[in-house]
Amino acid sequence: MKSHSRSGQGHDAGESRVSREMALFQLFKKPETWGLGNDTETGLKKAVQDWRCGKDRTKTTHVLLLMCLNVGIDPPDVLRVEPCAKLECWTDPLLAQSKMLTKGSEVIGELLSEQYKSLQRNVICKPGLELSVEDLKYNLQAIRKKAKDSRVLIHYNGHGVPRVTQFGELWFFDPDHTKYIPITITDIMGCVGSPAIYVLDCSNAGAILHYWYKHNFHQSRKKDILICACRRHEDLPLNPVLPADLLTSCLTTPIRASLEWYYHYSQRECLLPNVTKEMIQAVPGVAADRKTPLGELNWIFTAVTDAIAWCTLPRDLFHRLFRPRNDMLLVALFRNFLLADRIMRETGCTPLTHPPLPETHTHPMWESWELALEGILSQLPKMLNPDLTVNLAYSYKPATFFSEQLTAFEIWIEFGCKASPTPDQLPCIIQGLSSHQYRVRSLRLLARYLDLGSWAVLDALSCGVMPYLCRLLHQTDLVNYMVVIWTKILIVDPSELTLFDLIRPQTPPARKFLRVLCPALDCTTEPGIEPVTNIEKGCEPQPFMDGTKIEQCKSMVCFILSVLMVGCKHEAQVHFWNWGVLPPLLECLTSSNAQLQAWSCICLAKLVKDIPVAMEHCLIGREVHINVLKPLLSDASQQVRAAACYCLSQLVGLGATKKHSSYLYTDVTILGYFLQVADDPSPLVREEVLHALACYFVAYKIPPSAGELRGKEGLLQKPDTKSLLHADNPTTNYQSLGKEHQLPLLQAPSRDMQGEDLLQYGEGEGDDVDLVDLQIRLIADVAEMLAKMGADSYPLLDAKIRQMVKTLSNSEDPPQSRLFNIMQCQLEKPLFRVEEPVSSLEKRKFREQLNKDTLQTYLNRASEKSFLPSLSGPAEKVPKESIQVTPVFNSAAPIISSNFRAFTQQAVFADAANKISLVDIGNGSVLSQTQHPVESKMTHTFLMNEGADVVSLLVTDASGGISVYSGPGQGGKGPMHLDTAFSASRDPKRVCADWQPSGHALVYSGDAMKVSIFSMEEERLQQCISLPARAVGLNALRTDDAGSRSIAGGFEDGSVRYWDARSGDAHHLFAWFLSTGPHDPVVDLYMRMTSHHLYSMHKSGAIKVWDLRSARTECRNIDAYKSKSLTFGHLHHTYPLFFCGYAGGNQSGKVEILSTRNELLGEAALPKLATAATCFHPYQSAMLVDKYLFSF
Repeated sequence: MKSHSRSGQGHDAGESRVSREMALFQLFKKPETWGLGNDTETGLKKAVQDWRCGKDRTKTTHVLLLMCLNVGIDPPDVLRVEPCAKLECWTDPLLAQSKMLTKGSEVIGELLSEQYKSLQRNVICKPGLELSVEDLKYNLQAIRKKAKDSRVLIHYNGHGVPRVTQFGELWFFDPDHTKYIPITITDIMGCVGSPAIYVLDCSNAGAILHYWYKHNFHQSRKKDILICACRRHEDLPLNPVLPADLLTSCLTTPIRASLEWYYHYSQRECLLPNVTKEMIQAVPGVAADRKTPLGELNWIFTAVTDAIAWCTLPRDLFHRLFRPRNDMLLVALFRNFLLADRIMRETGCTPLTHPPLPETHTHPMWESWELALEGILSQLPKMLNPDLTVNLAYSYKPATFFSEQLTAFEIWIEFGCKASPTPDQLPCIIQGLSSHQYRVRSLRLLARYLDLGSWAVLDALSCGVMPYLCRLLHQTDLVNYMVVIWTKILIVDPSELTLFDLIRPQTPPARKFLRVLCPALDCTTEPGIEPVTNIEKGCEPQPFMDGTKIEQCKSMVCFILSVLMVGCKHEAQVHFWNWGVLPPLLECLTSSNAQLQAWSCICLAKLVKDIPVAMEHCLIGREVHINVLKPLLSDASQQVRAAACYCLSQLVGLGATKKHSSYLYTDVTILGYFLQVADDPSPLVREEVLHALACYFVAYKIPPSAGELRGKEGLLQKPDTKSLLHADNPTTNYQSLGKEHQLPLLQAPSRDMQGEDLLQYGEGEGDDVDLVDLQIRLIADVAEMLAKMGADSYPLLDAKIRQMVKTLSNSEDPPQSRLFNIMQCQLEKPLFRVEEPVSSLEKRKFREQLNKDTLQTYLNRASEKSFLPSLSGPAEKVPKESIQVTPVFNSAAPIISSNFRAFTQQAVFADAANKISLVDIGNGSVLSQTQHPVESKMTHTFLMNEGADVVSLLVTDASGGISVYSGPGQGGKGPMHLDTAFSASRDPKRVCADWQPSGHALVYSGDAMKVSIFSMEEERLQQCISLPARAVGLNALRTDDAGSRSIAGGFEDGSVRYWDARSGDAHHLFAWFLSTGPHDPVVDLYMRMTSHHLYSMHKSGAIKVWDLRSARTECRNIDAYKSKSLTFGHLHHTYPLFFCGYAGGNQSGKVEILSTRNELLGEAALPKLATAATCFHPYQSAMLVDKYLFSF
């Protein structure tokens, strides 16, 4: 294949040429509503995971401490060699017994009770000291009776009794304390009942767990939990530097256990020479004060253990043990158990639990914990005086743990979110929300994390972020962050439980969001107090995060308010109305941001839905009028138009209930608005119009069909009865209502008030005007409009419309509007990642460079070919034998239209059987085939995205329909799918169309009266150009490729007319060209704005060249055929050559290749039965005629 470019161009000129040519392949941005089709659920339904921490609300309320220490007497099966571990609850029981003149077990029991209360303050602890079997059973039954259905914790310390037996027996005493008496765990469970937690701090404790599984207690008692100090056949550690109750110490005093282990047992004492044992026990601070060393250690420990559990545990187990709804004691026990597992494994013991936990002792977060410990211990010599009191002159240096975790999380968001599905630092970020020091940065990172997608939102909710967010809702300075975060959460889970956190009976946090809409809005108004109506304008908060703007924040607030009004219904509506949200919403309707306008319409619709007094005020109030929504019906954004229709549909129906003609005429006015957009090119807008008509059906109780209505008592046949839609300027007599209409105040509904009572707010008495005739005429208009939409609906995407017409005709409830869900999909898009992901960005850059390289190769090759015309002189004729004719597509039906793909060896064919085929012209294989489901034949096809990987094909057909398909990319398989479709003309006589890639517009004409310009990005009729009455038979339409919006039309009388759509004048004709000879119908025409020339191909075979800057006569003629009528022709959009010819039908046709200087470059025979479907390859010397490829 060969190509052409001007010879003698330099490198810079070549680059300019490439840039100019690449500009023709601008990326066409699909409207967001395309591809939804008739399936209302596709892409809209979300599987909301039950992230709330299970349904179990059980709380541990009672603790029974079974202390079998038998102080001073070693059990018979334990041999203790001095020195050995003696400390119980960090106290030597023998020493305590000698000093306090009381039993050592009593001292230990009281200390352990205090330690458990430090984990959960309201827990009730009862020590059971050296109990006999009879006392044991009594205490177990008594504590279950007190706890009722709550969870009971049984803590067993068996350091003074024999080891647990293999039969699941624990040892206690006889009444005289002279013998050891065994009792099985089965007997204990029978007395305790369920649910219960068993903490077994004794040697061979794993035998109990083995017995548990052997007798299937894990299946019959699923709510019970076991914590064992060691496995079967393992003994507790006796190292003297560690306490004897190491498991209990880790479970109840984790910070001290960590400090003692880190300093003594882990051999780090030599690294801290100035730190003494006494300093370890005198770390200053309070556990609840995070500004102190002890409090900061406790805070870091919580973050570390949560992070380890989050990364290693299954989600359901994490929710059960680390995120229960009420049981903080259970959470603390398992957080501390992770430390026990870490420490005790180094002593030769392996603690066990039921349910079993995965190994966590080697997790990297433990290194961060030890680093924090070292940072605190290294400051102790300066922090403490010699007498171990706090040195007030020393300034404590906080740990850098959270700062480092936030930095690691930020790096993960930037670079690691694709490699690792879940960040280890997420629990640390959540903990950072509770600190004023890290709160803003944590909120910023959390918002960016939630912006990654719904999976990130579910992860954050599962990790337990909700309680922290609810506490932050009351802080006004953080409201902008909370708007983004709550928007992402409500998109994923708009459940009632989530909404309850925003709408609370006493202090609803949602009122803080209203300050984003209007900073001067007073949201403290309570029911019964006049709300603020005069809103200060121009007072807007500044953008708060990179990548977001105030319009985006306001759109999110409207979404949040809408979700609340959907979920909480009338309660939220009354709150928002009384807080004065209406004026800010009306101000947002005038914004230049399409997303904000659309969400303002939706929020306004939710605000007035089913509240008569609110509807009445919005319809007849002095400050508010429905005409504020009228301009939005012609907005450039299809979503704004659809949202305006949805808002207006919620304002209709008062004419059916109120006894006044003003309300009825208002419904008529709104119906007139819907009539204007009933034929909107956007399926979403048409669907909302249909939903609006359904509101009329419900409000006015319209009979099943318009036919029945027209035959009912002959009301519509009266001479004085006519359609209200055709009345001259129907208006509403607002003054006849005889009262001042100010912003009314709704009273909050009482708890005893039913929904029907609430709907009567503002119901007033009407006049006695007989409105039957007016209502009948309105009903007839609605029924007629509905039937008309059902009959005129385009059969591709409007199957839903026809189905809804059938549903309403059968008096069934219509389906709900999809607009809210579709608009919600916009908010799911990333806010803080404006650029594409790295992989997609590199792919796109590679694709663009490949296209440029390919184009430059074609241009370079073209300059070397002598058969193409050049500036230096005439070109040589191409021998007939050098033109190769190859069939590339085997189709039984004639080809109607064909298109090359610029940068691939592919072409798209549309045949008379209404099949669209994507063909590999290299080997003739069909990559994709799609049936166009319309009875009328296709007329034109245009590729909308030449430089993209995925084919976007625009199709016109003889019935006036326009459809857009998209399909597989390069090398892809499978059919194309329909993106959108609409009817551009009714009963067209002849369809003429052309695609303007630079403006993403379709120039279309279906009759002899007008030329329409449709913006496919905006899905609307952008402009209409009226044809003069003397124009006869439009045969061809063409636009320029330079983006100047110039339009040329060729007519049956041989004339050519030229318009410039930029003028905005529907009747302004810039030029009119008419040949001097007899009338010669135009077959096709082409514009080349770079040379200001217009080429028209006529049926006689003449090709006329017109200068757009000169008079109305042609510059010169190019005679293609003398003996045959020209049936097709095509001018190359870049090179000065074209081909033309005639299709011979049953006889062979002919194809000629000519230059614009009337030089015959080559010719070839056209096979029989070939059609006139032709196209040039943009950058190769190849053309398609019917199903044949001509290469030269």
